[in-house]
Amino acid sequence: MRNHGQEVCQNQLIPIRDRGSRMLKDELRVSLSPPRLSALGNLSRMIETFGAANRLPEAKVYMLNLVLDELVANAVRYGFDGVAEPRIEITLWVSGTLLVMTISDNGRRFDPTESARPDLSSPLEERAVGGLGLHLVRRFADRVTYQFMEGRNRLTLEHNYTPARRAEGRDTPMDIEVAEERNDGVLVLLPVGRLDSGNVNAFETNVMQRIGGGERRLIIDFSRLEFISSSGLRVLLLAAKALKTGAGTMVLCSMKPHVEDVFRISGFDRFIPVKSSRAAALETWA
Repeated sequence: MRNHGQEVCQNQLIPIRDRGSRMLKDELRVSLSPPRLSALGNLSRMIETFGAANRLPEAKVYMLNLVLDELVANAVRYGFDGVAEPRIEITLWVSGTLLVMTISDNGRRFDPTESARPDLSSPLEERAVGGLGLHLVRRFADRVTYQFMEGRNRLTLEHNYTPARRAEGRDTPMDIEVAEERNDGVLVLLPVGRLDSGNVNAFETNVMQRIGGGERRLIIDFSRLEFISSSGLRVLLLAAKALKTGAGTMVLCSMKPHVEDVFRISGFDRFIPVKSSRAAALETWA
């Protein structure tokens, strides 16, 4: 029985046997009803557990979280106008070296494979705010297929992977906190946790208030940021544009490898400086 007005987030980790011989697949099923952005933290925990159980490389776990953030956020924001009982169904399964994710919803028909690709070569002044999410979804999958069947969108993403040994005991904060420091007159913001579509508004408010208050030298230290989606990239783009208009400068530093990959694939490293350490970032104003 559904509790109307409350979010239902159910998951099952199910061993599936083929022809009764041996276990070939592990499956994770998640249902969001009604879907809300606040579910992304819980969803990420499920993906982490699923990844550890199936020895998914950390890069693949990051990719799964990124894709689900983009697709869930896109459906919640744009897909359910006029839908009385919106619902998103997510299934992941692995077999051998194949990882498959399917996400379906009963929203308006929308084929992500036909969406326009963003111009990643444009300079900061001409760079559009938005449009990166579906590019990242396509970029991180080996095969993508879309179907519209019985009134439901169904997107399937396939990934090849090599099982890896996963570190034990990782505890990634699911929310975002922002510490603040000053070094030689430069404001340093240190986001801690994960920056996704569910918590990005607080981060945007923090950053833009600092710039609006007159900050012109800004470092964002990513050493404790575990995850960023296109919603977080959007904030960085807005901040870079605002600082350039006011003759200011923003430098990013200390990115973890998966965060740096997203930044590079999005083309942001072409117009926002990225340094390996905070000390290197501070040399910008030396």
